[in-house]
Amino acid sequence: MTSAAPARWESTSHLSERQRDEVLALLARTERRLGREALDEVRRRALIHARAAEHWCQRDAGGQLRGYAQLSPGTPPVVEACGGGVDPELRATLLARHGEVRWWVRARRPPRGTVERTLEVRQRRLPLTAAVSWPRDAVLRPFDPARDVERWLAHNNEAFAAHPEQGAWREDELRERLAEPWFDAAGFLVLDDGASIRASCWTKVHDLSAPAARFGEIYAVSVDPQWRGRGLGRAMVVAGADVLSDHGVDTVVLFVDRDNVAARSLYAALGFEIVRTDVLVRLGTSPRPGGPPAT
Repeated sequence: MTSAAPARWESTSHLSERQRDEVLALLARTERRLGREALDEVRRRALIHARAAEHWCQRDAGGQLRGYAQLSPGTPPVVEACGGGVDPELRATLLARHGEVRWWVRARRPPRGTVERTLEVRQRRLPLTAAVSWPRDAVLRPFDPARDVERWLAHNNEAFAAHPEQGAWREDELRERLAEPWFDAAGFLVLDDGASIRASCWTKVHDLSAPAARFGEIYAVSVDPQWRGRGLGRAMVVAGADVLSDHGVDTVVLFVDRDNVAARSLYAALGFEIVRTDVLVRLGTSPRPGGPPAT
């Protein structure tokens, strides 16, 4: 009796509508199994909006889609697989083609390589009860797409000037997110003093296909650099958590870079506990000198 042929990986720069539907169905199945999102939002949006990317699909002998990974342009390129793991065959194929890749890994034991970033996923139950203070000369209100786009972009890009994803947003990137089905202006708070936006907290409600997998996220918190150190970050997180509670979710998560000591201290003080770490690992023929190995 012969064994079934192993599922093989093949790449394409463009997915047909049918292929995208197959990948989205695979993501949904994976989310039901894992109880969390199967692919980072950046890569999911690239998939949905047909952006330039290297799509890798794994199919069995019957043509059934078994795996998906997306490789984004970069030096070296960045890859993430559905579910967050590293398939040995795909790894070997990508290294043979690109020499080096940076791989987002959500597995407990990432492959050996050079860790370039570590994201902590922190979580806590709602409600979040904490004392905060607000400036008297500013108003906390929902984001208004009709008048806040340019002002918020200027605020955000200054607040996150050194951030690899959140900084340097363009208007089309913001408007695209404002058009997403999950967007709710009531969950996007800005602290407005009339002249500028001092701080903001953008929240998001996740409704995954997994049973009972509905939770809130502190999607982005920002404070104008000249207003830091006055408790506004803490106040905005608490206000965002209140909005999520009003939306009927009882758990909130957020992502924070491990090297962001101030933000980690704030979230720990507010009761957010680490539930997962995601790492960006550079893989190649050998780790770069001086870089820490993945552990």
